[in-house]
Parts: sequence; structure tokens; C-alpha cells
Amino acid sequence: RAQQSSVINSGYVDQAIAVITSVLIVVLNMGLPYVMKATCSLEVHKNETSKQNSIMTKLCIVRFFNTAILTFLVTPADSVLDRELVTSVQAILIMDLWLPAFSRLLDVYNLVMRYGMGKRAADQQALNRLFGGTYWRLAERYTDVSKTLFVCLFYASIVPSGYAIVAVCFLITYFTDKYLLLRRWKEPPQYGDAMTKRNRLMCLFGVLSHVC
Repeated sequence: RAQQSSVINSGYVDQAIAVITSVLIVVLNMGLPYVMKATCSLEVHKNETSKQNSIMTKLCIVRFFNTAILTFLVTPADSVLDRELVTSVQAILIMDLWLPAFSRLLDVYNLVMRYGMGKRAADQQALNRLFGGTYWRLAERYTDVSKTLFVCLFYASIVPSGYAIVAVCFLITYFTDKYLLLRRWKEPPQYGDAMTKRNRLMCLFGVLSHVC
């Protein structure tokens, strides 16, 4: 009985560590676009599409490494099939399912501009600018989805439930972003197709990681 109690307690500890780690990883991924934006501001780009393409490439590499590869590298070779890694990957996918979508729906910047600063607007033009919506980055949205897909494919052999979790995640992402795009976000500039082509290449790495 004491041994069973010890195993149960150990399981709770593993789950708590997995949840805390997954929260840190997801929050770090949410903050990375601001770092990449600051980095790309030091570069020279001929148009907005080129700039967003550069941000997307950097974000893909960093997010792929931070979310999937780093977790794999810090896991001992003889513990790859252990419950701890499976629990950790599942926690990352589940946290990635709701936390980013919730933070986008909360949209603190838009709320502050409309209902905080809007009351102090000097004229109608200033008020219209405050109601212009939240600036968003297509590069960030591309990498957010491709990163989740990469984690699912990378660990599919040991976490087959990831397919179901990611399917629900994509469904939530679709409806969340559709609502924000039509109701809250600022109208984006006209982009070319360079980011779409680059994102296909990034998704190909996810497929290759699954096959290998």
C-alpha cells in the first residue's frame, strides 16, 4: 500500500512539472514574435512581405526548437518511451490548444485603446484611430499553426493522441482568428505569396521528422 501511494504521489508530481513546463514553453512562444520583430527592425527589407517572411523563418526555427526539439534533447535516451515524456508532450499540446487562443480573445491592447484611452480622445479622428484594431502579424499566425503541427508529427509515434488534440486546436484557432480578423484586428497590408511558399517548406520538415 505504501508503494502504491508513492507511485501515485510521483505521478502527481510528474503531472505538475509537465503543466508548469508546458505553460512556460507556451508563454515563451507567445513572447517570441516581439523579440523577432525587434531583431528584424535592424534589417533592411524592400517591402512588408519580405520583412514578415524573415520574421516567419526565424520564428519557425526558434519555436520548433523550443517546443519540440529541446524537450527531446533534455530527455535521456533510455527515457524516451517513459510516461514523463508522454505527459510532458501532451501537456504542451493541451496548453497550446487554449492558452494562445484565450490570450488573443482577451485582446488587452484593444480593450485599453477602446474603453480606456477612447474616453480621453480629443476629437473623432483620434477616437477612430483608437478603434482601428489590434495590429497582428501573418508570420506569427503561420508559425503558431506550423509549430503545433511540428510537435504533433515529431512525437506522433509515442503520443498518438496528439492528432486529436491538434485537430481540436486547429478548429479553435480557425474560429478564433476568423472572429478576430473580422471584428477586432487591424486591416493588414497586402502580402505576397512568399510566406505561403516558405511555410510549406517548414511544414515539410515536420513531415520528415515524423518519417525519420
